[in-house]
This record gives sequence, structure tokens and C-alpha cells, in this order.
Amino acid sequence: MNKRLLSIISILSLSVSVVACSSGNINTSLDKNLSNSEEKYTLSLQSMKEVSVGDAGTKIELSEQTKITGAGAIVDGNKITINSAGTYEITGNLDEGQIVIDAGDEDEVYIILNGVSIKNTKTSPIYSKNCKNLIISLKDNTENTLTDGEEYVLEENSDEPNSTIFSKNDLFITGNGSLNINANYNHAIYSKDELKIQSGNININSKNDGIKGKDCINITSGNITIVSGGDGIQSSNTEEGRGYVLIEGGNINIKSGGDGIQAENNLIIKESSVIDIITGEGSENNTSSQDNNSIPNRQNGQVPPELPNGEKPNGQIPPKLPNGEVANGETPPELPNGEKPNGQTPPELPQETTNNNEETTQTKEDAISQKGIKAGLELVIDSGKINIDSYEDSLHSNNILAINNGDISLSSEDDGIHSDKELYINGGNINISKSYEGIESEAININGGKTNVKSSDDTINASSSGKDTSENLVKINMNGGYLNLDTSNGDGIDSNGEIDMNGGTLIVSGPSGGGNGIVDYDRTFNITGGTFLATGNMEMLQKPDSGSTQNIININIKSQEANTIFNIKSESGEDILTYSPNKSYQSIIVSTPNIKSNENYEINIGGEYEGDNDNGLYLNGTYTKGETIATVSISETITTFNQEGISENQMNRGFRKK
Repeated sequence: MNKRLLSIISILSLSVSVVACSSGNINTSLDKNLSNSEEKYTLSLQSMKEVSVGDAGTKIELSEQTKITGAGAIVDGNKITINSAGTYEITGNLDEGQIVIDAGDEDEVYIILNGVSIKNTKTSPIYSKNCKNLIISLKDNTENTLTDGEEYVLEENSDEPNSTIFSKNDLFITGNGSLNINANYNHAIYSKDELKIQSGNININSKNDGIKGKDCINITSGNITIVSGGDGIQSSNTEEGRGYVLIEGGNINIKSGGDGIQAENNLIIKESSVIDIITGEGSENNTSSQDNNSIPNRQNGQVPPELPNGEKPNGQIPPKLPNGEVANGETPPELPNGEKPNGQTPPELPQETTNNNEETTQTKEDAISQKGIKAGLELVIDSGKINIDSYEDSLHSNNILAINNGDISLSSEDDGIHSDKELYINGGNINISKSYEGIESEAININGGKTNVKSSDDTINASSSGKDTSENLVKINMNGGYLNLDTSNGDGIDSNGEIDMNGGTLIVSGPSGGGNGIVDYDRTFNITGGTFLATGNMEMLQKPDSGSTQNIININIKSQEANTIFNIKSESGEDILTYSPNKSYQSIIVSTPNIKSNENYEINIGGEYEGDNDNGLYLNGTYTKGETIATVSISETITTFNQEGISENQMNRGFRKK
């Protein structure tokens, strides 16, 4: 049970317009619902322009005696410099070689990779030093490979270039060929401006970040596989309107030592995207008894920082490298800048700066973050198929997180879905199969979709981030949709503020043992509509408030085994509700629009049901009656039945009664 203070800033309307990338607006509207009033804001990102590549005017044949046919490029040993706009087709192999683009400020340079292999152990195989745009095209049905070394010889008074493909300007990747990158020094692909992947088959094995675009990353298609010691995909600029990731399509597979996908500001995932992510050690170490500081290898709730190659500076357990190999632990690993960890202080990753906008692109906090998908401001999932197995939060936003649609499967050793301020589930199919806390935010709004959550601690928790808090606005709003909550050792539904249920279906499978409750709230829990169904222990029993406008029945009985059906029938014989909890239970709380005032209802335990079963809730079938334990008459908003032998002291042991 997480008991942090709660609050939230009420946002009547918020418009964020990101204009760093050019052309093709994509608008995302979120239906907001605070205090039962419809409110909206629009998050607008712009897709980068589409590029196409024509026939090459110049051909470059790589070899020990590189041959150039056409204008715009010169060769000096194994270094080829492209110095003007144009289209260049490159073939062949080059050892200890480099392609440098050093053209005019307004020049657009197109490079067609046609079966290329370039290896350079001292610097970037492809280095775009100056031009307006660099467009790399992967020729259809070709295999292209770029490999660098573990140590770079850097330019004087500079820490650049520092990646296998390094671009100081806008970078585009297109074509239907393959690009394999072995990044042994630091990042694999890094644009200090904007980066767009339009198509291609890209396979990355990177010591640090896989794909990094400072101002923005825009992925519209392609097949991308990343194994990285740092983040899989990252946009790092903190300036307003920059530092965002826009994914509009493609198949993305990431195994990262850091975050899977991270945007310093906004992140949107659109339709036709297929994303699979594993971060850190995944969720394999999750246990039902852990709290946030007892997760293996955590210190003060955080994970010890990873070295750029994924090694951990604990000096005790042989570190795992990104490809699963185990280091022998005999020689201290080299950092990219040549420094060695002393075994006493966690090593820092290299600091990257620019002359006119000094930037720390890899801080200590970044190095230890192992979340699935993370945004600094807004994270919006409009559609797509997403599968995440993460060491920390699977979906995380420092501000607002909204899910409008999509098929989403999450498994986490920490939170399944977390936002510091506001969380909206407006649609989609969401399955959190493993988590510490399932869903957590200051304000949680469930407006649609079908969501199933399993957790070891609180399954849904409204709690304070401790930033700009206002406790009166901390709440859980259930306005529509379907929410099924199942906790093994925490509260089923927990709000350090309020709970309002206005519609939808909310099923809570609370803890069987004591110490936590089916429902836990600090101020009020009002039900005005929808179907609420909760089961679990009764030692920490808290009922909804009598200020609710929809009738509520609370049934407290002797302990029943898991999968024992209970049923509520009207006096006319109509099945009001039939449910089979997946664990043992003593207390039942039910509220539906079909429970009417001044009518009698029969409570049955046991029996059988033939029909559809949705997480234990039976529909569209026939119930064969078990034992009738009571008939209750609805004369007040909350009607309580205590089976013989059940006392108020048993129900409220260690907890105040609502």
C-alpha cells in the first residue's frame, strides 16, 4: 500500500504545438473528464517531410583504391569527402575508412548505400559535418554494414563525432534495403538536429543509445531492431517544441539497458505501429512482497547506473553485456572517453555538449532509468500494438499520459502505467499482467477501453507526485469503459483523495489476507452510475459513501474458497449479478443500476453457471442456485448483511470505518 500525499493542478484547457519538424500536422484530441465535466486539449506534433531519392549523379566504389565517377566528392586515402549537393551511390568495402559530408549550408546530400561495408576503429564511419539535410537511402535487396571501434580519436577540443553515424544536421533514412550497425564506442545513429526513419531494415547493436535525435525523432515505417546499453530511442532537447518522438508506423523491437523509448518532452504513438520492448532485466524478478525500495539492485528506489556497454559497477556479480555475454570481471571496463571506474563511485557516462546550446545528454538519472516508454511532458498512445517487459515503469510520463486506443500488453517490476499528474484511459485493450503498482497518477480518469491489471501492491493508486500539489483534485474518476483490478498483496483501489464512479464496469479482486483492503480512500467514494463489484478480505473494510446516488449492497460472510460463485437475484427471479472470485473472499461490495430501492434481493453462495465468463463475471447464461444465505431489503443507499458470527470488529480491525 503506497501512502504518498496526493494533489493535482486542474487544467481547463492546454494546447501544445510542436513546430520543430516540418509539414504534415498530426492532431491528437484527448477527451478530458474532471469532476464530470467534458474538457479537451489538443496535442499537435508535425511529421517531418517525406523524401525520395532519384538516380545517382556520382558513383563511389570503395576499396583500397577507391574510385569516384562524377563530381562533388574527393578521396584522400581511405577518407572520402562529399563537398556539394547531389546524389551519390556508394558500393564496396572499406577498412579503417570514413565517409564525410562537408557541403554548403543549404546543400541537400543524398547517399545511396548499395552493398556497403565500412569499418573504422577510431571514428565514425559516416560523419555529416555540414549540409542542410543528409538523406541515406538503403538500396532495395542490399545488405549494408557499419562498424566502429571501442575508442575514438576525437577532433581537437571536441567530443565529436561520437556515434557510428553522426550528423550535425537533419538526417533521413529511407529505402528498402538493410543497414546493420555495430556501435562499439557510444551511440549507433545520432542526429544533433532532426531525425526521420521513413523505411528500411535497420539492425543495431549499440554500446550506449541506439537511435538518438536531439530535436526530434519521426518514424513512419521500417523494421527496426535495437540492442543497446543505453536508451533504445531517445530525443533529448529540453527546449519547448523540441525533444519529441513521433511514431506513425513501423515494426520496432528494442532490448535496452536504459529506457526503451524516451522523449524529453512529448511522445506520440500512432496507428500501424508495432512495438516490442524489454528494458534492463525485465520484470522477471518481480515478487508479491517487494516495495519500491526492495527491488533487486536498487538504492533509494533507483537502479545503479549502467556503464555505456551495459556493465554494472557493483564489482560482485559478473555484468551482463547487451548481447547476453558475461564479462569476466578481471579487467575494469573502459569508458568511451578512456576513463576507468574505480569501483567506489558509480561511473558517469560521457557528457556531450554543443557550443551554442550546452547539453548534458546522458545524466546520472538518465543512466539508471530503465522504463519502457517515457515522456517528460505528454505521452499519448493513439493506436498500435505495444508489448513491454520492463524493469521500471512500462509506460511513464512526468506530466500527462493518455491512451486513446491500441492493443497494449505490459509487464513491469515497478508500475505498469504511471504519470506524475494526469492519466486518461479513453479506449484500447490494455493488459498489465505483472506490476508492483498497476496504474498510478495524481488524477486517474477512466473514460473507455478494456483494461485488466494484476499487481503485487495497489492495483490502481491515486497518489501525490509531490510537485505543485492541490489535494482537493486528487481522485480516481470512473466515467466509462471496463476496468478489472487484481492485487495479490495490496489495496484493490486506493485514492489518497476521492473516488467518483459515474459509469462503466469496475471489478476489484482485492487481497485475501489482512493488512490491505478491497477499497482504500481518504475523503469520499461516491457511486452515481455503472457497475461496481469488489471482493476480498473484510479486516480493512471500507465501503463507498452513503452520499452515493446508486444503491450499494455489502455482504460479509464466512471465508469462501476461490472460484466459489455468489449470485444476487431480484424478488422476481431476475439475475442481477453472478460472479466467481479468483481467490478466497469474505466481503462483497456490489452496486449496479439494477438494485432498486424498496425491493428485496436474494443472496446465493455456490451453485453453477452456464454462460460466458469475463474475468469471473458471468453473462448471458443460466445460474443454478446454490445456498441462499439471506434476503435483503433495500431501504437505504448502503445495505449491509453480516452472516451469523461476523462482527463489526472483524470487519474494521486496524482501519477506520466509512
